Amino acid sequence: MNINDNVLQNNEKIIYALRELYASRGYSRYAMSKFEEYDLYAKNKDFLVSDNVITFTDTNGKLMALKPDVTISIAKNTRDIPEGVRRIYYSETVYRVSKSTDSFREIMQTGVECLGDVGTEEMVGVIELAAESLSLLSDSYAIDLSTVAPAGPDGDEPFREVLARLKKGPYADRFRVNPALSGDENYYSGIVFKGYLAGIPEAVLSGGRYDRLMRKLGRSSKAAGFAVYTDRLERLDIAAKKDGPADADWINIALPKGRLGEQVYAIFAAAGYECPALLEPGRKLLFENPARKVRYFWVKPSDVAIYVERGAADVGVCGKDILLEAEPDVYELADLGAGKCRMAIAGPKTYADDAETTLRVATKFPNIAKTYYRSKGRAIDVIKLNGSIEIAPLLGLSDVICDIVETGKTLRENDLEVKEEIAAISARFIANKSAYTFKTDAICRMAEAVGTTGR
Repeated sequence: MNINDNVLQNNEKIIYALRELYASRGYSRYAMSKFEEYDLYAKNKDFLVSDNVITFTDTNGKLMALKPDVTISIAKNTRDIPEGVRRIYYSETVYRVSKSTDSFREIMQTGVECLGDVGTEEMVGVIELAAESLSLLSDSYAIDLSTVAPAGPDGDEPFREVLARLKKGPYADRFRVNPALSGDENYYSGIVFKGYLAGIPEAVLSGGRYDRLMRKLGRSSKAAGFAVYTDRLERLDIAAKKDGPADADWINIALPKGRLGEQVYAIFAAAGYECPALLEPGRKLLFENPARKVRYFWVKPSDVAIYVERGAADVGVCGKDILLEAEPDVYELADLGAGKCRMAIAGPKTYADDAETTLRVATKFPNIAKTYYRSKGRAIDVIKLNGSIEIAPLLGLSDVICDIVETGKTLRENDLEVKEEIAAISARFIANKSAYTFKTDAICRMAEAVGTTGR
């Protein structure tokens, strides 16, 4: 049967190309059900990206789940082979909550797993196959590597061995050690890596060694693998045009509007990244300095991290409060020292916390409040407000507030005081992870320059 590939979408063509690649490298196809008993994920929530799982009751009364993770299902259902090696590949859909929409979405993954007696040879093979996978998709690709090995003089020895082998292989110039790259230490047990394509703002490939997961599932086998997020490749052709050679040397910078933005731009200018057009009167929002290869644009302070995370900006500056609240998937590279204040818990001077009751907390920062009190094991009722919140405890709406405190004048005028400090807040220099991978030297120079100037 001949198939006209003109009827296939771009990501469908990619899936077939990857499947053909993996089969040619000795990996066998592994197919699985879309469903799994919910109990598997309930017992292994530490290994899930999110606690949210779509469940339903099967015809036999069992509580089932739509798969939120492929690797857990494969690790549980494959035979334990500690003395051999089994290589499999898959094309599956998982169901997870989208951070941007806070709703479930289908995520297409095509990937490989290497299970059994996985040593240096197998680990190198998996990572080089990841590089070969990206080479099918674009000429502009890179893989960042790091390790979650235990501390100690020999803790990262396997990482050094694998890295030395990779640097002698066919994709040597595509690998880069990135200490900022993090991996879930509950899940991974050694090397972790992420793959990027120029013009796509997030990692399109993610993998690593996950012996800890195997032990949790009662397996003695070792394991390593990766997944290509094929749904992130739908706009690959557009991305390739967006980040062409003419734009590769430029740095796109998102600045917060207002007083903080003016302070921040002064830091950039003093660090050698001036853009005189930005100071001209008018209503323009985008400014360029071809001599310095920088492009600035003004955005609402709370939107800076979104522009950077989504790749519209390579770098930007936003408050630490926004990073703590929104938890964007970006690198925080420098503290500029501007806009210094505190995130704190405040309440009436006469208020004393009663641990036997649920604490009512009024705030514009619900995630910060939840995270802080969760770390203390304290039950709270979060009251999300958008305006001035100092009045909430005065009217009995809340017991305390969680808010930014600069001078403390507003608190004093309302007979409130700081009860606990959560974090120091100031302007932070952040970078898109993909842009950081392809423009490392330029972004690091900028981070060092503005960080030093800001201090």
